[in-house]
Amino acid sequence: MSWRPRPRASNVGAVLDFLPMPGVIFILEDDEAVRDSLRLLLESRAYEVRAFATGEDFLARAELAAGDCVVLDYDLPGVDGVAVLARLRERGFAKPVVFVSGRADGDVRAAAARLDARAFFDKPVPSEALLAALAEAVGERPRPRTGPRPPVQ
Repeated sequence: MSWRPRPRASNVGAVLDFLPMPGVIFILEDDEAVRDSLRLLLESRAYEVRAFATGEDFLARAELAAGDCVVLDYDLPGVDGVAVLARLRERGFAKPVVFVSGRADGDVRAAAARLDARAFFDKPVPSEALLAALAEAVGERPRPRTGPRPPVQ
């Protein structure tokens, strides 16, 4: 979870109200329709999403330090999801990775587990289960602020 300023209006002018926001989620999914669906789902929950269609593109362009979690398809063109995760771990990326796959067998699941994948879902991915896994991976999702702000001591 990261902290970002959110402006709000008040009778003394604009001030910054720092509220927790969900993190940055990288999506690696070659199927455009699935990638767009995942993006819409996560953005509807205030996650910032950066999506990639191939492992090579992700490894070449992603700002890994900015990411809080990766949603990774196993069956990618070129470098498969397990190989992408292995390269991430070699680069020191220790943040959570959630796998999704339409065609993974026990060997793929075992390889992902050895590389410390947080969860593994078969497609079609159940939305609520994915959201719960991501919330756990990046920390508890923020709840809307209700009531007056506590006074500053």
